[in-house]
Amino acid sequence: MIKFIFSVIGFIIGFILKGIFENWQTLQLTFFNITIIDVAQLLITIMIGCYITYYISNKISTEQKRKEIILNQTEEFAQSIREIYKTTCEYIAKPTNEKARIILAKFKNASFFIDAIEKKLTKKILKHHITNCQFQFLSLKASITDVPFMAKDSKFCDKDIANINEIYKRLYFAVDEFKFKIYT
Repeated sequence: MIKFIFSVIGFIIGFILKGIFENWQTLQLTFFNITIIDVAQLLITIMIGCYITYYISNKISTEQKRKEIILNQTEEFAQSIREIYKTTCEYIAKPTNEKARIILAKFKNASFFIDAIEKKLTKKILKHHITNCQFQFLSLKASITDVPFMAKDSKFCDKDIANINEIYKRLYFAVDEFKFKIYT
């Protein structure tokens, strides 16, 4: 970006110099009544303008990349939660130890995502929203891995299933709300 700005400035100066040399005879002598201080002021002003433009665009670009990384990890967290819910539904229908281990592994994976997201946050309002997501996540984990989970003849009652569904919805909406808050 900075190379482009200097290229444009050089291009403009080249056109001005070309015009001066082609029209040397027709120019008035008062045109050249400039001092070294005037030239230095112009060059310093141009350099400051270019530096400020470069600094601001770099800062905006860095912040945009940070938001994209957080959003990508949030998407991966949401995908992990959807997989946990799907596997839990399969486990409720037909409980096996293999599915139970898969659920526990997916919970561990999802907790890595949410911890990584929390470490990358700088705004306090976003930290509040990710704390809400963490609370809902832990509530979902507790409701799924409660007493009938991994028991020999585990059967989830309708109340347990309704509780899991309700907590999953709250977590899903909390994650969606967090994703919207990233860009506000």
